[in-house]
Amino acid sequence: MTSTDDQLLLDFLTWNSCVSQERKLFYVATPKVACTSLKWWFAELEGVAEAVRQLKTSSETDPELVIHDSLNIVAPQLSLRSQEQLQEIKTGGFFSFALVRNPYKRLFSAWQSKILLREPLQIEAYLDQAFVACPVETMLDVAAAFECFLEYLNTYEAGDFQDWHWAPQYELLKPQLFPYSAVSKIEDTGGLNEALRAHLGDAYVNPFTSSKANESLIPYLPEFISPRSKALIELLYADDFEFFDYSTELPPAKEQFSQENLTLALKGIELLRGRHLRIAEMRQHCSAEFSALLKDKEWLVGQRDTWMAVCKEKETELVELQGYCAGEAQRLEMAHAELERLKVEIAQTNVALAHSNNELQHANQELAKSVVESKQIEAELAKSVVENRQIEAELAKSVVENRQIEAELAKSVVETRQIEAELAESAVESRQLAAELAKRNAEAASLQTELAEIKSDVSRLMFELEQANADCVQSKYELAQTNSMLAQSNSDLAQSNSELARLKSDLARSTIELAQSGSELAQSNSELVNSNSELARSNSELAQSNAQLDWSKNELIRLQQTISSMIFEQEAFALRHKRYLSFHRFVESGLVNRLRKAGRLLKGRKGE
Repeated sequence: MTSTDDQLLLDFLTWNSCVSQERKLFYVATPKVACTSLKWWFAELEGVAEAVRQLKTSSETDPELVIHDSLNIVAPQLSLRSQEQLQEIKTGGFFSFALVRNPYKRLFSAWQSKILLREPLQIEAYLDQAFVACPVETMLDVAAAFECFLEYLNTYEAGDFQDWHWAPQYELLKPQLFPYSAVSKIEDTGGLNEALRAHLGDAYVNPFTSSKANESLIPYLPEFISPRSKALIELLYADDFEFFDYSTELPPAKEQFSQENLTLALKGIELLRGRHLRIAEMRQHCSAEFSALLKDKEWLVGQRDTWMAVCKEKETELVELQGYCAGEAQRLEMAHAELERLKVEIAQTNVALAHSNNELQHANQELAKSVVESKQIEAELAKSVVENRQIEAELAKSVVENRQIEAELAKSVVETRQIEAELAESAVESRQLAAELAKRNAEAASLQTELAEIKSDVSRLMFELEQANADCVQSKYELAQTNSMLAQSNSDLAQSNSELARLKSDLARSTIELAQSGSELAQSNSELVNSNSELARSNSELAQSNAQLDWSKNELIRLQQTISSMIFEQEAFALRHKRYLSFHRFVESGLVNRLRKAGRLLKGRKGE
């Protein structure tokens, strides 16, 4: 057993078997061995027979034969699909059965229904072969035509049969690979019937009591099997004879069949041939139309795929554009936020700038005021300097006068001292004179006058001395007052100098403050320039942001236009696709209607 054999068995069972998971039942159909009847029985057992009858898509020419290509469509769960499922059937307690038929009868029946009647599905591959055109009017013609068919099989298909209807049963069923529960001969189904009854129980229905489907018009007769045909069948189907225990002797006929019956049957066959020929022509025409439709469909599918690819590309572009738009929108929002922040900062800067301008104006006013005050102070200082210089000049003049007075006083003192010296000398002289007076009393009288005169002179001198002393005291007092005034002047001068120094200090401080104010003003002006530069830069950035915003808006508008165009193209494609589907449904409905008409016509002809 090889994997190829397993695959061949699975391929055959996929299309020629029915499996019921519920009833653990597995039927393998053998073509031309009551397979039509048994498939209908299986469909009735599973409750899908009516659904099969209602399906109108079968390509079979007989309503009884639709079970072969419709059962898998209506009930796909009844079909074998995999090696695993086949293995489950082998080991899962399923009742697996198949039927076989005498090779002589089976092959004659297959030749009659598929070749002699020109069954469209089977005859198409053999239309150019000579055995198809063999005349059939007598029983000998039937035997000869059947023999020609067997000769063709022996020459061209021995060991590799192209149709399951005349392939050996042993090759189809492969009992050496699959353990059937029962392989029954169709000629004796009693044992199989009882086995099915035991397995199905209450669900059992006898599959062999219904009328035979697909019954042949010409029954099997030994006369139709020539010696050459017999030899060919024994050769080609040796495994069937051996494995299924069939005798190589020709089986007897079950009924009588005369030439008159054959003539009548041939008339029916001729009618069926005509019907099948017409059906074949219709099938060929429908196939041509269907091929054209398939080409159109392929073209439409290609167009659809192309448009779908375009749509996918557009959709991808749309997604990218949406992502780009989202990113741009986010960046735009960020730019808006940054713009708002810049506006706030600019507003704050403007407020701060206005405040700085106000402070600067106030500082300028204060500076101007300080300058005015400084100028006033400078004027006052200049005036004070002038006054001080005048005072200094007056003081210098007073000093000169004082020095002159002091010189005069010194001169007066010298004179006073001279007078005192003279007085002292006079006193000495007076003492001398008194001594002399004592000595010279005599001279007293004479000298009385001189003495009185001297006393008078002395008194006068004393008065003059007292006046001189008084003048000296007055001069000293005036000198003291002058010194006091000079000290006061010096004090005032010192105070003025101190005030001048203070004013100079204030002026220096004011100058420093003015310099600082100027520096601050310069700094403020620099900050103002920087602020103006920053404001200009912010305005430039704002202009750039506005330009970027305008560009983003234009780009967004362009993207929206592109998206609208893509949506329009998608809608146009959807409309074309809808038209294609409508056309496809129209063509399908037209084909179905034509096939229905052909079926009704064929049924009418069959009735005739």
